[in-house]
Amino acid sequence: MSSTIDHVGIHAPKDQFESIIDWYKKALGPVNYREIMRFPGAVGLGSEHPDFWISETDEQCGGFHFAFIAHGCYSSWRKVQWRSWNSSRVSSTVLWGICVGSTGQQCGSGWSSIHR
Repeated sequence: MSSTIDHVGIHAPKDQFESIIDWYKKALGPVNYREIMRFPGAVGLGSEHPDFWISETDEQCGGFHFAFIAHGCYSSWRKVQWRSWNSSRVSSTVLWGICVGSTGQQCGSGWSSIHR
């Protein structure tokens, strides 16, 4: 089954913009995501076309949730683990090829995950 979603975007505080982009590039590397397009204040990541956008903002961010599917991989929720990060540190858990992370205080209470 394919999705009809063309792209999704999140906002990042200006002072954390580049570090958040770096974190997502590392976290999404296992599903072949990379930086494809860059404009002042916006970066598009994807495996073939930029379908995941990160834009910088001066404003407080709201919460969000999104999940990336790694087709053909084991998909048990018991295998998915996540850690929070805050404004002073970005961390992720890499376990059985699963990379997941969470936004901290500055960008709301949302979290993202990769399900394998």
